[in-house]
Amino acid sequence: MRDYVSAKKDIEDLPKFYLGQEVHTADGIGIIVSLSMPHNGLYPSPEKSDVVVWFSTDRAKPWVSKEYKLREISAV
Repeated sequence: MRDYVSAKKDIEDLPKFYLGQEVHTADGIGIIVSLSMPHNGLYPSPEKSDVVVWFSTDRAKPWVSKEYKLREISAV
C-alpha cells in the first residue's frame, strides 16, 4: 500500500484537470466529461486514472467519446 507522501509526489507534476476542460489527445481536441481514480481517489495513481473525453460530432472519427489515462492528455 502506498503512503500519502509517495502518492502526492506521483501526481504533483500533473496539470490540474477538471470537468468541462478542453484537452489535447492523440485523436484531437476534446472536452473532459468524466474523471475517475481507483477507490475514489483514495490512492492517486495517474497510470490507473481514467479520463473520458468527448469530441464534437463534426470532428469525431469513429467515436464521439473515448477513454484515456491522465498522462495521455494535456491541457489546451
